[in-house]
Amino acid sequence: MFVVPLELGYASAMTIKLTHKAIIIVAVPLAFELVFVGWLAFLLRNADAEALAAARSREMVAGAATLLKLVQEAGITLYSFKNTASPELIDLYRSYPPKLRGQMDILYGLARGHADEIAELNQISALVDEANTLGGNLATGMARGENYDKGDNLLSARTGILSLTSRLQRHLHVLADIERRYGGHSFETEERARNQLWMALTVGLLVNLTVALGLLAAFIRTVSSRLQALLDNIDRLAANQPLNPRLSGGDELALLDSTFHRMADALEDASAKERAIAENALDAIVTLDEDLKLLSLNPATLAVFAFSRGQLLGRRLVDLVVEEEKQAVRQAFMDAKQRSAEGLTTFVECRMVRKDGRPAEMRWSVNWSEKERTYFCVGQDVSERKQIERVKQEFISMMSHDLRSPLTAVQASLSMLVAGLDGPLPPQSTRRLVDSERNIDYVISLINSLMDVERLDQDNLTVHRGRTSLAQIIDRSLDAVRPIAERQHVELKSDYRDMDLIADNNRIIQVLINLVSNALKFTEPGGTVSVSGRFDGKTDFVEIAVTDTGRGIPPEKLKSIFGRYEQVEESDAAVQGGAGLGLAICKRIVEEHGGSIGVESTPGRGSRFWFTLPT
Repeated sequence: MFVVPLELGYASAMTIKLTHKAIIIVAVPLAFELVFVGWLAFLLRNADAEALAAARSREMVAGAATLLKLVQEAGITLYSFKNTASPELIDLYRSYPPKLRGQMDILYGLARGHADEIAELNQISALVDEANTLGGNLATGMARGENYDKGDNLLSARTGILSLTSRLQRHLHVLADIERRYGGHSFETEERARNQLWMALTVGLLVNLTVALGLLAAFIRTVSSRLQALLDNIDRLAANQPLNPRLSGGDELALLDSTFHRMADALEDASAKERAIAENALDAIVTLDEDLKLLSLNPATLAVFAFSRGQLLGRRLVDLVVEEEKQAVRQAFMDAKQRSAEGLTTFVECRMVRKDGRPAEMRWSVNWSEKERTYFCVGQDVSERKQIERVKQEFISMMSHDLRSPLTAVQASLSMLVAGLDGPLPPQSTRRLVDSERNIDYVISLINSLMDVERLDQDNLTVHRGRTSLAQIIDRSLDAVRPIAERQHVELKSDYRDMDLIADNNRIIQVLINLVSNALKFTEPGGTVSVSGRFDGKTDFVEIAVTDTGRGIPPEKLKSIFGRYEQVEESDAAVQGGAGLGLAICKRIVEEHGGSIGVESTPGRGSRFWFTLPT
């Protein structure tokens, strides 16, 4: 039962599943314990039977002695009555026959199943009955005053009782001898049963120990050593060393080892691809220690700074940073440790010096690995982009100063001509002047939008919060767009309850005018544009919404509608005007106030733009 696992060949044992080995480890000792317990139960039952037999023999001997004692007490009672003639002694004597009969019943009960004992008890019972009869006659005669020393009947009774007592004693001695033989046999059997129990316990302990040691040896041979090989492979993988050969067999450990080898191969492939990507990347990729010394770098880093690999490895990155920015760069890298612990990437922009002395404006993304105590950095040379931004800023500045001011003056002059301040004009000329004024107004609006976008890029969008009211914002916005609504024959509606707000009044009006103007552009004549305001007591925010009955927005455009230069349809820019910057500016203004903006729309049934502001 326990020899089979030990004698299995090593190769065949490797094919046994771990679950089957576990079953063997549990089942073999369990089966042994069941057999052992059954054997002990059998021995205990025999021992109990022998103990009961010995106890019965002792009870039979004691019962026979009690019976003899009762007979003797009855005789002594009659003898005492002869000398004293006390009536109480006669009454006492008459109580013995029931006791003798009761004691005989006890002896019969103990002798049940033993024919030789019952045969002897039958003779004893007959003697007891005969003794009771003779003793009763003798007691009756003495009670009438007869002297049992005289008279034939009394003398015969006396002689009979003495004879019966003698015979009864002989039979009781025979019964005692029988019980001593039974008792001696039972005691020997009981002793033998105890010896068998001790032997069973000793043998069971030895066999159990042998089974345990055998199973332990088999487990160590087939599981522990293979598991140790797996653990060693884990250490080798962590140390980037070659793995041990694959484990043979088809058990779970072999399958796990095979999976581990495949994982190691996949990691090696991924590492090779990662190295290939790093080697061929256009961005500079470096690793730094805590002192910001370069530990590794890719070819792109060498191309950016024009140094050789030996000149850069071991050198501190801040040594390449211009002097006035070194402290800020050190602080940014220190902050990156905390941000990386929060799952955030730190971006550092600084000016660095190439080998030839030319400046390089770099933008680094920095992540810190606490486990490896290493910075992982990816850097982009943004010198050209910065140059383009400077050109763009100069262009925006030029538009602001050199274009907007003259255009504003021309617009004012056109307005004066249209108003007839220099005299009446022909109707055709008036229409041309009005169109020119509208076009100039569009150009000025575009310039203002471009300047706002530039402020967004430079984080220079200013918001001056102050106390204002919802009524002031909605009424001023609607007044500004009402002429457009009247020209397009679109009805303007409002629904709100006035309340105080803390916001930049002009900026929020700019947002609302933009949303209402867009709604008017895409609402057919006869349609409606509604402005509503409501307070949400759960969030302490006020929501302002603009709802139209226009053409709506396709679902695929809802997520991108607030991006820059976004149009619902490509033809909208030419037909409706606008550069697609208004909603992006609105989004930034609302977010600067701590609110949010969104849109809900169903194509063909209109749109609902909303934004929230804290109260």
